[in-house]
Amino acid sequence: MANRGRNVGFHMFFSEEEYDLFQRKVELSRLPSKSEYIRQLIIYGTVFYVDFRELHETNRLLSNLTNNLNQIAHQANSCGNASNEDLKKAKKIIEDVWVEQKKYLQVLTKSIQR
Repeated sequence: MANRGRNVGFHMFFSEEEYDLFQRKVELSRLPSKSEYIRQLIIYGTVFYVDFRELHETNRLLSNLTNNLNQIAHQANSCGNASNEDLKKAKKIIEDVWVEQKKYLQVLTKSIQR
């Protein structure tokens, strides 16, 4: 235990009902341990789970966008111009990213307000 960053232990007693409630809340939080759940409560005063799947989708769309923009820039540099179709594709991807980003921010805001 000498190498542990947290070397002070704490022991608590619960009624059966309290412990069942505690267990359910730890599971719902999706935190890796009961200790982490308690730390979050102490430090932040609340614990909530945020699903980052929407953010991963936004990151994927942003990656597509940057790849397409790089291709358009390469084409423009090599032949002096980019086609109207290429610019429309880039604009569509940017719009898709904004739609996904707005959805994600709405979900995140709702989860924080609970």
